[in-house]
Parts: sequence; structure tokens; C-alpha cells
Amino acid sequence: MDNLGARYVYECRKGVCYSYIVVNNNSSVALLEAPGLVIEEAKKPQDCISDNVMPLPLSEAGFLDTGLVEPPSGECFVLGFVGSKRLCIEIDDVWRHIWVLGSTGSGKTHTAARLARCLSGKGLGILVLDWHGEYARLLREIGVEYKLLSYPSAPSLPLVNTDMPLEVSIDILEHVLSLSPFQTSILSLLLALVSGVLTPEELKRTENALGSTMFNTISKVFERKPISRGSSLRDLYTLLLSAYEEVSTQITRSEREIWSALIRRIQIFITSGYEDLFKVYDSFPDTIRDPRGVVVVDLSSIRSLRARRLYAYFLLYGLYFSKLGHAASPGLVVVIEEAHNLLDLDIVPVMLQEARKYKLGLIIVTHTPSLLPVVAQTNLNTLIIHRMMGEKDKEFLSHVIGVRELSEIASSLRPGEAIVFTRQGPVIATIRLDAECT
Repeated sequence: MDNLGARYVYECRKGVCYSYIVVNNNSSVALLEAPGLVIEEAKKPQDCISDNVMPLPLSEAGFLDTGLVEPPSGECFVLGFVGSKRLCIEIDDVWRHIWVLGSTGSGKTHTAARLARCLSGKGLGILVLDWHGEYARLLREIGVEYKLLSYPSAPSLPLVNTDMPLEVSIDILEHVLSLSPFQTSILSLLLALVSGVLTPEELKRTENALGSTMFNTISKVFERKPISRGSSLRDLYTLLLSAYEEVSTQITRSEREIWSALIRRIQIFITSGYEDLFKVYDSFPDTIRDPRGVVVVDLSSIRSLRARRLYAYFLLYGLYFSKLGHAASPGLVVVIEEAHNLLDLDIVPVMLQEARKYKLGLIIVTHTPSLLPVVAQTNLNTLIIHRMMGEKDKEFLSHVIGVRELSEIASSLRPGEAIVFTRQGPVIATIRLDAECT
């Protein structure tokens, strides 16, 4: 700046701080050519003597040292580096959730792996929902011990959880399996009979939906062939077939087609070999509710997309309800890779709103920020933004964080570089997997 006849100004007035460069007319042309410099109108005091005021160019010093770098208080871990300084994230901010964004190949999965490494080193349990099967290799490369849960060794999840309301289970099944209201009523009755969780009033509503004849016939079939807690999906399928055989002579052709379609949807899990992924009614598995160290659930090992989504939803809902009223100690962090695949039900927004009080933190990893609902955006405390190329995504990003310049800068970031945005403000950091977390 000396060579250009420019000077840097940083001043605060009544609690509002300004940071800018004052240049002469000749220097303006030179600074316009500076690499990475986004020319916009800079904020300045109204009585500033010069009209030639420009924003700060990018450098290894980042935007501003806002307290994110080496914070003076609070337990933290090193996410990355701003020049030679450590960029620290406080542990308490993890319970307010983290959003990792970036285009394919920008480094967002590497960043999530580093977060898992650093947080597990703090004694927190880490559960990774690995959509594409990438984390086992990444964690192994950076020397992190982990437990891998993949099909067929993944733990069976209950369709009806002892801690989860039955209507939640029914909502998941209805949505993922694309059930009609009549099919939903049939499945509701069967699951209610197995779990015994419906009140007389709720059973009466189910009877009204199915009709007394069908309701009584299904109930009698269950009395003759009861299935108990811990029963498999095949047991439910067998019960469904028996019930259909009993009612088929009493119903119309269109109703028989509805029954047959429901049977086919359940049968797919049996014939494809995925029946062991689910139980009908049981408690939620401890290996997922209270993982020790880093546990990776390899969802990519479930080839059927419908079975994968059903397993992921029952895992998230079951985990959330099992934690209600039982705060995790010392805490649990769930990494949801490719989170946009799991946003058509409301569990992710609900967890973002409610899970903090139970020391249950989420790390949301996605390449499509605009798909996150508004409630999710407002409950994500820390943003780690890797390279973003799509114009719509950049426009959306600038709307969310309120700084248009940052969305433009995001398109020029190199792999492993990120804009880290927290309550204190933005900095540009280099995130290195090979660096120490402390």
C-alpha cells in the first residue's frame, strides 16, 4: 500500500467498526487488478474525507480477527488456519450445529472427517451417516479409529420404538413406501396389535377407517398368530398375508388390489434381502444411541434407495426420541452426509430446533444449500462454506448470510479452503486434515 500511496484504516465509532483502504485516484486502477479483490461500495463513516474508499483485498490474514482465531475463553478445537494462526471453534457452538457446504470436490467431506476427528478427541461420541461410503477410507487415512456398521452387519432398527410414538412410525412408512390412507390404516392396526401402544380411542379410529368387519378379522388373525417384541419384518409380512387370506373373500376387487399393493411393498424388503434391517417392535439399539468414539453407518451398503431412506429415517427419528429427556453425556454429534436426501420429512429441522438441550449436535453436509428449509437455516450456528459454483446457490447463500461479497468469493476458493461464518463474523481459512486439533 505504501508503494501505491494508499493507507489502511480501521476505526470504531459508537460500537460500529469500519475497515477500509483509502487510495488516491492513480492507485484505484492498480488495486482493481489485485487478485481476489471484489470491488463493491465499502462501508465508511459519512464524514470520511476521501471518495476513494475500497474494501480490503483477500489475504492470508482473512477478513478480520474477530475472536474466532485463538479465542481467549471456552474449550475449543482447531478447525483450520488463518495464515499462521489457529482457527478455533468452541465446543459449545457444536450443540448449536454446523453446516458444511460445497460443490463436489471442494473438500466438504474432508472437513466433516476432520470435525469427527477433532470432536472425538474431545471425548464426544460421533455418529456418521455416510450416504456414499467415503468416511471409512478418509478416517483410516488420517489415523482415526472407528467402528463401521454396514449391511448386513448393521443393527436392526425397530419400526415401532419403545420411546417413539406409533404415529411417527406410521408417518415414516406412509411417506417412504408411498402408502394410500387405506394401506396406512391396515399397517397401523398390525403395528398397534404387535406393540400394544394404541389407546382404546386410537383403536376405535382405526376401526372406523377400516370398517368393523375388516378390523375384527385382522384382530382375530393376530390372536391366533401373535408376534411379539423383537419379531422380524418377515414375521410382519407373514401376518399381513394371513390377514389378507382371511379378508379377501369379504372385500371388493379394488380393495383386494390395495391389499396386494401393500403386500408387494413389504415383500420387496424380504426378496431383496433387507428384512434384517428392521424389527417390528423393540428398543432402540445402544450402538447407535450411545456410540463410543466414532461410529460410521455406511448407508451406501444398502443398495435399494427406498430401503436406505427408510433405514436413515428410522435411525434419525429413533435416535432423537431415545434422547428426549436423557441428555447425552458427554455428548453426541451426528454427521449427516448428503443431508438434502433426507429433508422431505421434518426430522432434521426438528433436531436442529430441539436437540441442543440434550447435547445432541448435528453436522449437516450438503452441496445444495437452497434445499434446506427456513427453520433449518435459522438453527445452524456455524457455516463452513467451501467452493460454490452454481449461481442459484451463491445467490441463496448471500441471502442467508447477508454478505453478497462472500458468495462471490466462494466460487474462487481452492479445495481445502473455506469461508467460516459464525456469530462473530467471517474469516477465510485453510482446513488441513494432517494438522493437529489442539
